[in-house]
Amino acid sequence: MVGQSFVWISRTLNDGATWSNPTKVSDNPVGHQYFPDGDALDGRLAVVWQDSREDSCYSVQLPVANTSSATNCDSTALNTYAAVSTDGSTFGPALVASSVGQMPQYEMFGAANVPFLGDYNWIDLTELGDGSLSGYLSWTDNRDVVPGNDPREATQDGFDVTGWFTDANGNLARNFNAGGYDQNIYGNSITVP
Repeated sequence: MVGQSFVWISRTLNDGATWSNPTKVSDNPVGHQYFPDGDALDGRLAVVWQDSREDSCYSVQLPVANTSSATNCDSTALNTYAAVSTDGSTFGPALVASSVGQMPQYEMFGAANVPFLGDYNWIDLTELGDGSLSGYLSWTDNRDVVPGNDPREATQDGFDVTGWFTDANGNLARNFNAGGYDQNIYGNSITVP
């Protein structure tokens, strides 16, 4: 069975003996949401997650940024979002935390055959001197990856990265310093109401 993925929250007030019905952090009609992290402080809860609601070829049946022929259709399909709750069960509007969308399907791992986007999302709330809260969040981001072609493939699918070369012995090799493996961690801060 295939379905749209959401970030859900459930609340307990008695050390886990009972839980509230799960509710969606951000109920958006398109896009997949995944890799959430949350932090609570002073009666407020903030959640960060990856979200493909901007994917121009979104289909509930397909991975992010994929066409039905398994080719790349949107190199900026994934963004990072955050939302804040003051009651632990309902959330304000989803805020875009990333300034640039990214492609999560670049084949950088497993001998440049496997896409992997690290689930390094994190959010940390802190109280400021005036009593307000600020949140700092971070996430894995492929915006710096330089796309390229894979000379091992007859048909280029748009998920490959740069860095292939032929060495002195005539063997195909990879240059990890050419920009095709520049998966990084990015961050941003939010004001918590």
